[in-house]
Amino acid sequence: MKKKSISRKILIGLIFITTVNILTLGLWFLCNVEPMVNRKKALKKEIVTKEIKDNYQSLDNLIFDLDNIKKEKEITFSIEKEKALKDKQDLYLFSKKVLINNEPYIVSAYFYKNMSILKLILELLAFQSILLTICMFLVFLFARDKIIKPVNKIIDAIRNYKFGKKPEPVSPENEFALIQNEFVSLVDSLEEEKKEQNRIIASISHDIKTPLTSILGYSNLIEEENLTKEEIKKYNQKIYEKALHLKNVLATFDDYLINQKEQKLELTSIKIKDLVEEIEKDYKLELMNNGVELVIKTNLEKEIIKLDIVKFKRIISNLISNSMRYLNNNGEVLIEITSDKDNYFFHFKDNGPGVEEKILDKVFEPLFTTDNSRKISGLGLSICKEFVLMHGGSITGYNDNGFNIDFSISKHL
Repeated sequence: MKKKSISRKILIGLIFITTVNILTLGLWFLCNVEPMVNRKKALKKEIVTKEIKDNYQSLDNLIFDLDNIKKEKEITFSIEKEKALKDKQDLYLFSKKVLINNEPYIVSAYFYKNMSILKLILELLAFQSILLTICMFLVFLFARDKIIKPVNKIIDAIRNYKFGKKPEPVSPENEFALIQNEFVSLVDSLEEEKKEQNRIIASISHDIKTPLTSILGYSNLIEEENLTKEEIKKYNQKIYEKALHLKNVLATFDDYLINQKEQKLELTSIKIKDLVEEIEKDYKLELMNNGVELVIKTNLEKEIIKLDIVKFKRIISNLISNSMRYLNNNGEVLIEITSDKDNYFFHFKDNGPGVEEKILDKVFEPLFTTDNSRKISGLGLSICKEFVLMHGGSITGYNDNGFNIDFSISKHL
């Protein structure tokens, strides 16, 4: 059975109350106003045609007849030589012209005050007040059961969650039940995110602790006096390798943090020549120490490119880090920069083993990785894609004597 929404129930209730009000007003009219109107017509016809004469010998004779009518019909009269224009507080009934000793007079008839318009208005106000009170009571009962109680349940669920009690889903009967279930879903997501963060923290702690222990151990060994130069060089190399591993772990964690927050471009204009020099300064020595040569080729040295330098360096850093996991001695990383009228093109290539064709279309997906030992890996290339798209460009990967990545940056930023 389909459940009615709260808004639909309120609309039906308003229509029902309006209909009842109209019907009861019609009933009140039939019971009070219409009988008065009918009585007015009947009295006018009876009194004007039968009980008040057209001619009187004296004013006393007219007053005598009117007094008899007043006692019997519960109405009052006024007698004026000309038609009265003043408004009395009673309900006007009719006026009739009579002759007294051949002089014209106007006799006006009125209902007593107990039949006045004021009384009808007061009765109507009292009737509407009673009806409004009943409607408000019904609205209160509806609001208590359909709005206040569900809202209080949601508030209690929020308060209980602060003290460690998870909320439970409910049957989706109305909008408030849907809110409750959305809150349950949100709590589940938060709990899952909390578990994920705890897992990541534990993973990072483990990944940092192991190389850090090695660094401390090798540092202690270097302090021994009987070491040869070859042994000191060997231990220094081990310390460097472990420190580089720590750098990669922290870079991965940095990728995770970048993926969690909203990004925006902070554009800067820079000569391509200066950009190339910064890339070489940041990475050439590090790559050389690992037996990898960095080569950058371009004929656009004098051109000025507009980009977010921090995010661009992050793109290059992630691409180099991705290649370094698969390159050994005699490795090479090549970056070529070209352009057309709309874009700058960057061709990134290493001479490593490349990527399996079956996963080539997944390498830019968040959290995708071929290294199952890495707990928060798989974000580097996806962040590259995100930053390239923010620069109005595109990015693709393919195999050609190694892993190749082509990406572009729009000239119209």
